Amino acid sequence: MAELRESAILFSLKHHDRQKVREEELVTLRRVESEMVARIRAEHRARLEQEALMIAEEARLRAEAAARREEAARHEAVRLAAMDKARSEAEQAAKVALLTQQREHDRSMAALVADHHRRTVTRALVGAAALTAGILGTLAAVYFGHIRPEAERVHRRETAAVAAREAYVAQLKADVERANQRAEDARRALAQTQGAAVTVEPAVEGDPGRAREP
Repeated sequence: MAELRESAILFSLKHHDRQKVREEELVTLRRVESEMVARIRAEHRARLEQEALMIAEEARLRAEAAARREEAARHEAVRLAAMDKARSEAEQAAKVALLTQQREHDRSMAALVADHHRRTVTRALVGAAALTAGILGTLAAVYFGHIRPEAERVHRRETAAVAAREAYVAQLKADVERANQRAEDARRALAQTQGAAVTVEPAVEGDPGRAREP
């Protein structure tokens, strides 16, 4: 009986030891699992943080790249604007220089043309003066030698003719006036004679109030 009891006790102890070991194993396993889960979570968090850092870094790099591109674009725009301004100023300066050169050329040509025209006009005036002098001399000779004497003769003839016509007309006027005066005198004399005859003649017998008609 004692042996059975000891065997039971030993069995109980062994069973208790196994149970304890099992529990310790379960605790260990749970601890290991917990540590593994915690490590996995920590690694996951670390990976997420790393990914976030990488995303932030990439975003920063992209922002810096965009800023550099924008700055480069701004510099390029400034450079192009400066080049356009310089080209415009150069073109304007070239236009001004060309215009100035053209004006100088035009003035030179105008001066040459004016000088040539002046010389031509001077020669023409000299020639015209000489020709005019010759023509005037010829005209003077013709005028004083033939035209003027003939004109004076014609003028004298016309003056004499006009004077003769005027004298003839004056004579006609005088004759007409004398004729009119004689006719007026005769009319007046006739009227006076008729009036005197009617007044002086005696009355006819049998008609004392009637005068004899002449």
